[in-house]
Amino acid sequence: MARETADDESQLNRRSYLKAASAAATTGALVGLTTASSTQKATDDERSTGVTNGTPLEEMTWKVDRTWRNVLPDEFGLIETPALPLYRWEMDAQPFRSAAEGTGNMIGKHLLTGNDIDQRISAGTMTVSNKSGNFEAIGFEPRCHPIAPFFGGMLRVEKYSGKSGMSNEASNAGIGLIKDDDNYLWVGSDVAANSLQLFEKLTDSSGTTHTNTVTFDTEYALPTAPFDLYVIFQGDRVSCLAREDDDSKGWKYYGDADIGKAGGTNPVCDFFDKQVWETFNPYIHTECGKGESVILSDFELFYSYQLGVRGPIPVTYKDGAPLIKDDKLYCALTPASVDHRGFQSIATIDLETFEIDMKSVLFTEAKTDYISNYVASHVIYDDEQDRFTIMWSGFGNGPNDPKQDDDFQRIWVTHTVENILHGTHYLEAVDSNLPRSSDLGNGGYHDFNGIYDESVGKWRAIYNSGGIDEVSIAETTDQSLTSGWKVLDTYQDSANQIEGGRIVRVNGEYQVLYADPKMAGQMVSCDYPTVSTNRAGFNLDVNTNDEAPHPSVIPVPYDGGTKYKLITMDETKIYDKAETSHGSLWMYEAIEQANEYEFPERIDSTLEI
Repeated sequence: MARETADDESQLNRRSYLKAASAAATTGALVGLTTASSTQKATDDERSTGVTNGTPLEEMTWKVDRTWRNVLPDEFGLIETPALPLYRWEMDAQPFRSAAEGTGNMIGKHLLTGNDIDQRISAGTMTVSNKSGNFEAIGFEPRCHPIAPFFGGMLRVEKYSGKSGMSNEASNAGIGLIKDDDNYLWVGSDVAANSLQLFEKLTDSSGTTHTNTVTFDTEYALPTAPFDLYVIFQGDRVSCLAREDDDSKGWKYYGDADIGKAGGTNPVCDFFDKQVWETFNPYIHTECGKGESVILSDFELFYSYQLGVRGPIPVTYKDGAPLIKDDKLYCALTPASVDHRGFQSIATIDLETFEIDMKSVLFTEAKTDYISNYVASHVIYDDEQDRFTIMWSGFGNGPNDPKQDDDFQRIWVTHTVENILHGTHYLEAVDSNLPRSSDLGNGGYHDFNGIYDESVGKWRAIYNSGGIDEVSIAETTDQSLTSGWKVLDTYQDSANQIEGGRIVRVNGEYQVLYADPKMAGQMVSCDYPTVSTNRAGFNLDVNTNDEAPHPSVIPVPYDGGTKYKLITMDETKIYDKAETSHGSLWMYEAIEQANEYEFPERIDSTLEI
């Protein structure tokens, strides 16, 4: 890690930044897998505008191209249990807003118990020590602030001191959120209790201060220094992980807990409320008894804090053509997390090196100044109007979401001229009003995927219309995608999880795809525009170890023709204690290729990517 050092600075001088992508794959072949040939950009002369004599989708044979479960660096632990492979991406646009100017990397110091103690910077580390006096706690606030309460923080604890059972004769450290001396929470070490813990001190609107302590999994003792502390903030939840230097099994998952309630049933601080969230800032917590000290280094804040990734949905043009630039596919990804508290991101997947880079983070407001982390979105670029459309799946906050207080998930619509391929964005969203079956499945609807079919002058879309066991295809002439929807066909199977619908073009024709565990390859294709006519499975050996692998078939321009990729994910839990810590990305490639490209060449686009 790059470090900034300055002996004359009185506060921790560390650059908070987004870690380089640990999901970056090497270019060599993996054992048991076949690495695809490098994709090449076709020239205008080479590329045709449609495929008419290619192999039908149901006759294609697919082979594993790459799985991201197997390409994470050794430092994150790949195979051993209870190791956790951690997806982390670098953003090429700074995702944190600047706070007030100050010296070094830390700009605020909070004397949480009223008295100051010694802090020293040397060789990129900070030592906090209490040479005399009472047990004291101090917080250090960085010069950055995540734009939403969904992020990760990592802190290197080089050394701590103290005795088990002696709370005033110990030194502790952690990562937390702070507003002022009466409103803060932190996750970190409790040397006296030999454990990791959550501590909250929050003051409600009446002025009453509430405190709460949660001890994480007692199966694991407090890590021996030096160790890395990894804290995942997920709106109203927090998760705790740690990794010792000599631990061959990598990260251990200590558990998760509610935050903001301070032990009560109702929020004292609702971090989904944007106005509340803006008053809190991440911070480093330290505390020392008399004669004790703690040494810290390598403090980082970053997005994509997660334990997996889900919902790979290629960014497309209105006609369904994938957005590919310099051999990089732009793809909407939902970083998975504990309790489904993920969020929407857009990343690039290099189709030659398989490197993944997060490019943007997207949030929507369920109501004014209320943060919603909707997910599984189809992002569509209209090159005629130079604007994006986002069709969000309203999993997100669930019962905390005032726009979905009837327990039904919805599909939401955003139209924006902002370039959402980069940076961090708050976006307004309205209900799509797609028809739904309120008496089927588990309620709600999700997994929208659509195209504008110019031959009929209509938008057509597949989506889950009655929970996880019903898919429908509908159409509308309304360009706002908020009214006039008419259902063309529905398929329902209460015994199976059928979801992840896509409309793709193969062999010059649109086809409708979705997951179906009872079909070959656990995926199905249908005649367009239906979800039930000529249902056919996929000719591939499923390696995703679970049901419902979403079938995103991607026509990739290659040597003047088309190479077909299929990107999907599994639902395998990475760690048993993290109930929703899944899944991993998989990419397949069809053995068959086409001599022409499926879509026309696009030129003179105003989109900057």
